[in-house]
Amino acid sequence: MTAFMNPKLPIRRSARALAVPSPLGVLWPGVRLPVESGLGRLCGLSGWWRAAWGLAFALWMVAVASGWQDDPFGAAGAPARPAGQPAAAAAGRAQLPPINESLDKGRRLILENLRLTPPRTAFELAQAVRTTLDIEQSAESKYYLEQLVKLGDDDLQLFELCGEVGSDFFLMLHSHPDLQPLASEYAQKVLTAADRVANDPARLQELIAKLSDQSIVIRQHAFNQLRRVGEKGAAALLEVFLDPSRGSEFGNVRAALRGYGDSALGPLLAAVNANEIQVRYEAVSALARVKQPDALNAIARPLFASDTPAAIRESVEQAIRQTYGRIPARDQLLSKLYQRANDQLLGRDRTLNQAKLDLIGRTADVWRWDYQAKKLVTKQVSPETAGRILALDRAADLSRIDPQQRDYRQLFLLAYLDTAKRLVGPDAVLRATDVQAEVGPLTADELDRLLHAAVDKDLVPAMAGACDLIGELGTAALLTSNTRPTCSLVRAIQAGDRHTQFAALRAIAQLDPQQAYAGSSVVLGTAVFLAGFGERPQALVGHKQIPVARELALTLGDLGVAGRTAGDSKAFFQEATSDSNLRYFFLCDSLQYPDYLELIQLLRADWRTKRVPLVVMVERDDVKRAERLAEADSRTIVISLTLDQPAVGRLVERMRRSFEPWQLTSEQGDAQSDFAVSWLLKVASDRTAYRFYNLNEHQENLTDMLYASGHSLEAIRLLGRLGSAVAQRNLLSFASENEFPVELRQEAVRAFEEAMKRNGVLLTTQEITLQYERYEASQKESGESQRILGRILDLIENYRTSRGEPAPATSQSGQ
Repeated sequence: MTAFMNPKLPIRRSARALAVPSPLGVLWPGVRLPVESGLGRLCGLSGWWRAAWGLAFALWMVAVASGWQDDPFGAAGAPARPAGQPAAAAAGRAQLPPINESLDKGRRLILENLRLTPPRTAFELAQAVRTTLDIEQSAESKYYLEQLVKLGDDDLQLFELCGEVGSDFFLMLHSHPDLQPLASEYAQKVLTAADRVANDPARLQELIAKLSDQSIVIRQHAFNQLRRVGEKGAAALLEVFLDPSRGSEFGNVRAALRGYGDSALGPLLAAVNANEIQVRYEAVSALARVKQPDALNAIARPLFASDTPAAIRESVEQAIRQTYGRIPARDQLLSKLYQRANDQLLGRDRTLNQAKLDLIGRTADVWRWDYQAKKLVTKQVSPETAGRILALDRAADLSRIDPQQRDYRQLFLLAYLDTAKRLVGPDAVLRATDVQAEVGPLTADELDRLLHAAVDKDLVPAMAGACDLIGELGTAALLTSNTRPTCSLVRAIQAGDRHTQFAALRAIAQLDPQQAYAGSSVVLGTAVFLAGFGERPQALVGHKQIPVARELALTLGDLGVAGRTAGDSKAFFQEATSDSNLRYFFLCDSLQYPDYLELIQLLRADWRTKRVPLVVMVERDDVKRAERLAEADSRTIVISLTLDQPAVGRLVERMRRSFEPWQLTSEQGDAQSDFAVSWLLKVASDRTAYRFYNLNEHQENLTDMLYASGHSLEAIRLLGRLGSAVAQRNLLSFASENEFPVELRQEAVRAFEEAMKRNGVLLTTQEITLQYERYEASQKESGESQRILGRILDLIENYRTSRGEPAPATSQSGQ
């Protein structure tokens, strides 16, 4: 029976009107009548339309009468029943739900049509699922989906279905909440099967061979099948040109490749960089016939670069004239190419026409030319990285077209470093020899300018990559003889990204300056800050009423994030800038001294906190002030105050996603901490060479490392080499605590002895007296603990005796 709906015209419902298949579709497929939402009134039926409607309705009734004999929802020979009311289902057969009488006439008409002309093929069932989802009838959708699943799972059939319906439909099914788990399982099955068929090399080669068949019908069918495969089919066509023995096929394959159009854009753009001249020629020739901005941009290099063979340039010019009518002006095309590449590099252009996005897995498949294997391959990366890879291709073209243009060279290097660093990972080191093999010679001065440019553009991975290369190719003169107010490595630290701070510190450690330079205090502060990393992420909660702040902190604790509290803005800022474990900030507009808005500005200005995600919880009526601040900062979220655990959990998840481009794992944080501690020990060991690093400013933070960071042994040694009064007092306090391991306590005593040799005993009389009292109180403790406390007293008394100072009176009673 003829269906009322044209299956190739899916029904869509908007807020104002619902597109409903007209019974005229029986005679003239594709004709649809608008139905007003809510009232469901048919419009536009005047003049000859009314006559046509009457004729179509009569034919429709005849078709319905005959169709009832084949109705799968009724028994053979059953009497007629009102439209939209299915008969009782056969035993064991799924049954459609009754139509809701409260639906508007437009939706009811759609559901009744589906019952009168039930879908049978896979394509018709998929369209029925789509249609009923469009009109928000998920119970009906589930029924048709169940019928679709029962048709089987043959790979080729599922591939055909995916090609007919489109992969977007199955991506939508995968995440539709009303159809789970069946929809997700079936969508995954279809997409996996379609991918298997598309990637079957034997099938692709069979189709390509048929392109040279004598029958035009076979050739056209093979071409249609290749196009349905998509980009993989285009890549297979391009690789034919790698085999000279298949020269007799080149003409037909070339025609098929050019017939692909912009659906072959990804492989074509990758193949223009092929190190096989025939493949490059075919890719460029096909791109010149694709009227699309990215295709035209990729043609700039063969058009204007001096290394383009004359034959290729002539062919490209001819194709461009056929496509566009004229050759574009050189300066105009290069200007557009520069702007496009710059926008992609900065993340402003996310169209990614050449990349195949997977919205479920948040990945993108980007085509590349493998120079070693001499073939096209796909690389799965994040959508953000995909944009940078595409920017790199176009920037490389600009650099080849005009190598002397400084802006082109800088854009190319920035794109290269940003892309390379994203691919290798945040803390992996880019090696200068590998980079120079691809971009040409680099000097320290050029890298210094490049790092400044990366900071200006806020290109975090490029900053980290430039730091890697400066550490290997630069010298300490970049720091000590810098003519700018702030050197590039210090500016990279102040950009606020943790991985970039680590890369900059690592570079400075390699340059190893041994005289003062601008920003040395920031570098030292960075090392202390990174050294204090702990295992568990923490959040700082600020609220004027501490009980409210504690309740929110407890909620965060239940979500796996340790919460700490602050009752005013000053305390909040001090905590935030002294602890590298704080990954999230929650503050309420009740905070004062200073006002919470000023606190936010201070946090965003400080290099330690400027990139930490921040939630502003508003209780008062001045929400707009906070929202204006949040509009300028993607890491700031403004909401009403809530203590609801699910809501807070969603906030934490949203904050985690804001760590662009990298999150900080525990392993990475530990590695950064280990490096920072080792560098601090080096600086503390030679106070002559590194006297410009003032470690005394960070005594409190170094003391905290004794108890909190997993670096107790290193902190003990640091304090011993520091030797200040604060260091001596804290070393003795640690050594006197019975709950710490004996080995660490003994090391603390040795560190105190080293500090005493450096600076003498800097303890007050009260602190010395306290040590005697601790010894006297240790009579009930283990012998090892007594020996440790006794050793401390021996060191103090020997020093005082050597200086002719009497021991405290309390010492006599203890001996």
